[in-house]
Amino acid sequence: MTNSRSKTINSWLFMAADDLDAIAEAAKAGPTVIVLDLEEFTAKEHKKLACEQFQQAEAICRQHKVACAIRIDTLSNGGAEQLFLLGKAKPYALFLPQVEAPEHLLLLSEEMAQCGLASTPIVPTIESHTGITNLEAIMASPVNILAALLGTGDLSKSLGLSEEPARMEILRPQREFFLATCIEHSIVAIDGPWPDLSESKNNKSDYETDLAFSYQSGFHSKCIIDIKQIPK
Repeated sequence: MTNSRSKTINSWLFMAADDLDAIAEAAKAGPTVIVLDLEEFTAKEHKKLACEQFQQAEAICRQHKVACAIRIDTLSNGGAEQLFLLGKAKPYALFLPQVEAPEHLLLLSEEMAQCGLASTPIVPTIESHTGITNLEAIMASPVNILAALLGTGDLSKSLGLSEEPARMEILRPQREFFLATCIEHSIVAIDGPWPDLSESKNNKSDYETDLAFSYQSGFHSKCIIDIKQIPK
């Protein structure tokens, strides 16, 4: 894969939501979108602060011409309260984890409307066998879906697959199905992240190979978990 091709992959960088200095450094690195992740990357005791200072984080990102999105917890595990705390914030998009049925998105849309976030686009995270099985119905939901993320880590666990980076190779059929379904519904498909952040030569080569698969398959967006993974 050539460098010019890799630049066509938009990078969605997931990171902790509570550290404004780290957010500023990440924005300087130039990902396409920073996703402030309350679900996995932010400590429980810092989630309230992260919501309250989201507008500051969004302003930092905007200064560097980087879009700023947020992933909340599931609605039953704190996500409803997080929506309320976000108030009149204007995230680029709002991610919901563990989406397995269209009803999850309908309920989210109702909750968002009550919190002044009705116009914010939704990004469901598909990360289980059930979610893949119901993917067509989820993507056809009558809500404002901008994009969808394939959570390959949890999906591999749901399917009983290896947790090693090799899972990305094993999951190619699911990744291709996910992409095709998103395209059918004019939804941006965000490919799952490469999980290994080691600096070994072999790992870097394997990541580039996987990035090439994403591009050649038709993905134009990639979830990343470190600024080192931003396509150059």
